[in-house]
Amino acid sequence: MTTAQAVEQAGGPAPGIGEVDFDRVSKYIEAALAYGHEQLTLDEVRDFVRTGKYQLWAGVSSVIVTELVDYPRERVLHFTLAGGNQPELRAMLDPILAWGKSKGATRATLLGRLGWQRSFLPQVGWKTTRVVMERSL
Repeated sequence: MTTAQAVEQAGGPAPGIGEVDFDRVSKYIEAALAYGHEQLTLDEVRDFVRTGKYQLWAGVSSVIVTELVDYPRERVLHFTLAGGNQPELRAMLDPILAWGKSKGATRATLLGRLGWQRSFLPQVGWKTTRVVMERSL
């Protein structure tokens, strides 16, 4: 299956999907993964993009990785990873949200480090709705 076919199967094209773009923005993905307690590797993200599970939105000096998540009563556009230039990330946000809405998503979510609460996100309607706590077992 080609990347284009995988993306179409995932619900339509997203800008910046492809091996060249992935390689170009992999440093931003790796930086975001460093906060994830090794839950994902760069190769796993690449595979999820290839298969259409994740959408890769590549900017000039930024990247956003999303996933459409289906729950019993709603579809959610989940922002899995993001990194790079904050003004560019802000500029990328509205088209990604519009794409998610066009694919049936009714909400957008993200799970990230606490610094996102001090970013541009609260200024554009994002709010903290839950607290995630964890511990090693």
